[in-house]
Amino acid sequence: MALGIDVTGTITGKLDSARLVELLNQAWPHTEHFGEIVADPQPPNQEDPAGAERIDVRFHPTAESVSFIVLPKKGLLGKRQLRVEARTSQVGPGYHAALVDMLKSLSAHGIAWPTSGVEGVDDTNYWATSDFAALGREMNAHVQALMRTVLAHYGQATEGMAIWMQLDATPASDSPSDAIRTPLGPKDLDWVRRAAADPAVAGELVIWLEQGLSARTLLQTALALMWERCPWAPPGSEQDGLAVMYAMACLNAARAADPTLAWPAWPMAEWHELREHYRKVGGDPDEFGPAPDAPDAGQNRPTIGYRRGLMRFSFGPDISLVAPGSMSRQPDETDETVLLADRGRTLRLSMFGLAPKPGSPPGARAAMAREVLTGGMEDQPEAIAAIRTSENNGHTRVWTSWQYAEEHEDYTVQLAATKAVISAGNLIAMVSCTNDLDGPYAFGPDVSWAEAVVRSITITADGPSA
Repeated sequence: MALGIDVTGTITGKLDSARLVELLNQAWPHTEHFGEIVADPQPPNQEDPAGAERIDVRFHPTAESVSFIVLPKKGLLGKRQLRVEARTSQVGPGYHAALVDMLKSLSAHGIAWPTSGVEGVDDTNYWATSDFAALGREMNAHVQALMRTVLAHYGQATEGMAIWMQLDATPASDSPSDAIRTPLGPKDLDWVRRAAADPAVAGELVIWLEQGLSARTLLQTALALMWERCPWAPPGSEQDGLAVMYAMACLNAARAADPTLAWPAWPMAEWHELREHYRKVGGDPDEFGPAPDAPDAGQNRPTIGYRRGLMRFSFGPDISLVAPGSMSRQPDETDETVLLADRGRTLRLSMFGLAPKPGSPPGARAAMAREVLTGGMEDQPEAIAAIRTSENNGHTRVWTSWQYAEEHEDYTVQLAATKAVISAGNLIAMVSCTNDLDGPYAFGPDVSWAEAVVRSITITADGPSA
């Protein structure tokens, strides 16, 4: 359940995706704080007509992408159209208004938007009325409705409840006092009750509350990034690096805009931590502004961030595992292998169908898993000698750990490795974990994190027959 806009305009001039992105960068007034707009080309959806061109654009670092679909001409005399689809309620009325106002400004650049019959294009009706006060009331009511839904279902969920979360993994454990997880941290049941009754309390969950970009919005943006996106380790991917940079930039901009801003409390300990993580990857945190004040005595222990602990990653409906929250999904050269990594560790996972034949003797599954594990390991007798096996809850796990050197053209890397095969039902998962033994991000010989990953893997479906 989300509020947003779905509007279609007519292209009256020359416009392609490159020109559209150029216009958006000119028209969006907040690139100074949120970075240059970059288009992410997407394949057309099934409902898009043949010849449609779809791109996704993110205007705010905590928002979902906005889809722009350039539709082909209809008939010989028809004109192309531009459809815009956006969900805005997870950021707030200020974002919604800024997006609508920006889109309307494109009418000066060859896009004619509808001027009548527009009641259905905007769930809040702001497109038709430009009434920001009414927009704010509509979005606060939306948050209140969400809180009432949480109350109605509280205690029924088997896992932690969440709203507006965009994590690609979930915290591996939940505090009993946390009713729901939100982009601004966990909220307990008492807060949910108060938010369901009071729109002012519900507004505390809104990132962009005011019209225009205020110090409060910048701080809320930073806090949302710190809770959801920041890895709390030297960033190991482009997306993690951007989260750290945006968070620091927004913290500095908020402080410069209003040094007296006191709600919520400034996250000084976490701010210092972000700067150090960025410095460790060769960045200069001072480019985003001066160093913050030292944290107060009671703020020396950082607490913000879902990714500080272990996270459960799911891979389709059939398999999940628990890994350090600093790891994130990385692009891989094959579709069959899933890659997680941070600065000093990598985890590769592949899955395929395989099972013992019906009537096989006890131990056949472990023997098959061992055979799969040792394939190609003939030159690693020390690893084969260290193989361990466990069987519980319908899962057979066979794994081993060892150390080795990886030769490159100009250098050699010393690594610790753990390789495992986990079998359940008709599925087998193969996982390999490595961590650096030397270098600036070395984790040393400790492979307990990798063995914990092996023990955490859960296969929840039989999968394809062998």
